[in-house]
Amino acid sequence: MKLNFKLLEGGILPTRAHKADAGFDLYSPEDFIVKNEDSHTIPLKVCVEIPVGYVGFIMGRSSLNRGGINALTGVIDSGYTGEISVILHNTTRKQPGIYNGTPFFKGDRIAQLVICKLADIEDAVAVDKLDETERGDGGFGSTGA
Repeated sequence: MKLNFKLLEGGILPTRAHKADAGFDLYSPEDFIVKNEDSHTIPLKVCVEIPVGYVGFIMGRSSLNRGGINALTGVIDSGYTGEISVILHNTTRKQPGIYNGTPFFKGDRIAQLVICKLADIEDAVAVDKLDETERGDGGFGSTGA
């Protein structure tokens, strides 16, 4: 299967470093700064055609997470063919008298697009009781982690 991208003026075609990589790297079309304790939205000047039966997820890059930069997860449904954007958040604390921001430059890899096949689920149904499972309703921390 091939994934169709439409580039708007200044957009950079998403790529994978290796054929087996899960995500397509998404590139910044411009220079910008994400200030400490702030978010910045970057329109990518790229559109994608997600096949029916699939969904696209905007995901962070592990190399940026180490520096306090997180990409906020986004969902791209198969019916959406407009420009995609990435929201980056800088978790680094502001410090008085020190430069407070992380610069990015045109062509930097800032996030990734992961395409996943959807389960064939017809509809949501309200029921009075769910099947018993080993875990049951054990939530956060219930497995001892």
